[in-house]
Amino acid sequence: MIYTLVLGTAVIVKLWIVLVQVRQFLLSFSHICLSPHCCAIKMQFLTKADIHVFLKNRLLIKSLRYKLNDRCTNNQAEQLAILKALQYTVNIHAEIMMATVTTDSRITLDCLKNSGIHTALMGKIRQQLTELKKMQCYLQFSWVKAHVDILGNEKADTLAKEAAMSTDAPECYDKVPISVVKSELEVSGAKKWQREWDQSTKGQITKQYFPDIAARLNMELNLTHNFTLMVTGHGNINSYIHHFRIRETPTCPCGTQDQTIDHLLFECELLQKERNVLTTNILKTNMWPVSKSELIRKRFKALFKFTNDISFDKLTNSDTNGD
Repeated sequence: MIYTLVLGTAVIVKLWIVLVQVRQFLLSFSHICLSPHCCAIKMQFLTKADIHVFLKNRLLIKSLRYKLNDRCTNNQAEQLAILKALQYTVNIHAEIMMATVTTDSRITLDCLKNSGIHTALMGKIRQQLTELKKMQCYLQFSWVKAHVDILGNEKADTLAKEAAMSTDAPECYDKVPISVVKSELEVSGAKKWQREWDQSTKGQITKQYFPDIAARLNMELNLTHNFTLMVTGHGNINSYIHHFRIRETPTCPCGTQDQTIDHLLFECELLQKERNVLTTNILKTNMWPVSKSELIRKRFKALFKFTNDISFDKLTNSDTNGD
C-alpha cells in the first residue's frame, strides 16, 4: 500500500488547518493498490481552530478540530499541521506501508532538516517520525507550490474560509514562543514609556522632534554632537548657557532675538546659507516651515546635514559680526 499525505500550508497568517483525503483505486493484475490520499492544510488569518477533514471517494467521512492559543505563531500552526498529520498516520498505521507528506510550507521543511531546532512541536514531530519508523512505515517529505489548482490545497482554501467564523473549537496547544513574549514585553514597555513621555514636563524640545516613542525606537540614528544639541537644546547655545549664568545674555550674535533652537532652525540670519540648502530640499514637495517631527520623519538627511554644518562655537561668540 502507498499512503500519500499532501500538506499544502499556504499561510495567510494563522491558524486553520484543513486535511482533505481522496482515495482512488488502481487495478494492477490481481491486487488493488490504494493511492493517493491528498491532505491539504490551509491557515486562515485571525482564526483559532484547525480543522481536519477526510474524504473517502470524495465524500466527507471525518472532521477534527484543533485550536491554538491566539498568541501562537504561523510557524507553530504549520508545525502543528504536520504533527497532526503524522499522528493520524500513526493511528491508522496498519493500512500504511509508505507515506509522503507534501507541504507548500518551505519553512517547516527547513526546520525539519535543521537538527539544531528544538522547539516543543519539532520535538513531537521527530518523535512521531521515530514511531513511524519503528512501525516500518516509511515516510518522506516533499514541497508543492501553492495556488496551482492542486485538489487538496484548493479544497482546503474553501473549507478554511467556511470554517473561519467558528469559535467553538477547544484549545489544544498553548505554548507561546519566547520571541512572542519578548515582542509583547517590548510593545508593553513602549506603551508605558509613551504614557510617561506624554505626561512629563521635561524634554520639551526633544518631544517636538520625537513625539512617538515606538517610531523613535524603530529609527537608526547616527548621533553627532551637533545633532544631539539641536534635538535637545542642551549644549553650546546662548539661551541654554545663560540659564546657568555662564553667559550674560541669551541673545543670538545676529542681534535679533534669543538664541534658541527655533531661532537657529527657522530664523537666524547667520545660518541663512545652511538653511537655504535645507529649505530647497523641502520646498520640492512641501511648504516651509515644517514641524520638527516631520523633519525627522521625512527630511532627516537634510536636517542632519544642516545641523552638522553649523559651527556653534562661532555662533555663541559674542564678538561674531555675521560676516
